[in-house]
Amino acid sequence: SSFKQNQSVELRVNLRLRYKQKYVIRPDEKWVYGSKYPTVHLEYRKGINAVIGSDVNYDFVKVSITDRMNFKLLGKATYLVSAGKFLSNSKMELMDHYHFSGNRTILSNFDFSDFQMLDYYTYSTNDYFLEAHYEHDFAGFILNKFPLLRKLKVNELVGVHYLYADKIQNYFEVFIGIEKLNLVRVDFVMAFTENQKMTTGIRLGLKIGRQ
Repeated sequence: SSFKQNQSVELRVNLRLRYKQKYVIRPDEKWVYGSKYPTVHLEYRKGINAVIGSDVNYDFVKVSITDRMNFKLLGKATYLVSAGKFLSNSKMELMDHYHFSGNRTILSNFDFSDFQMLDYYTYSTNDYFLEAHYEHDFAGFILNKFPLLRKLKVNELVGVHYLYADKIQNYFEVFIGIEKLNLVRVDFVMAFTENQKMTTGIRLGLKIGRQ
């Protein structure tokens, strides 16, 4: 009852570009070994008006760059940078906006592109945005220096999430976490913007559905 009745027909095209990807082809399968270069994702959405009763009319483009880097003894790092823009937005409802993956509970599945302390739909946009995510897994490089902590066999993680959009500018989340067996994880998160004081929180849960 919070929304007026509407219908949407959308065309969505996604393209992934991976330069010099290595792979092996066998008679019944293909083995992909990745590439030492970042992967580029291109996305285009078109809200098609007046087709099968569709009420929307918009054009959206997004470009993303992502990569995983191996630092050997210092562990591994992953980053994702995305920029998006609605080229037109003449007829849209809230559900057609671009929504950021937020979280306002203590539980998380720690999806890489999640913001752990961002409101769910407050900053959804039909204009533009830039978001970035970085996570470094030290794979025990620091904690293994302490004999008692080494027995726990946990990894230490640090990272940052960043968002710049028409409704919120220079939003940061910085986190420190520990995980065991690449499954159970606990993070301490600090969130802040230019015009608001810093807030903190704890997030815990299982790492499932990771990108």
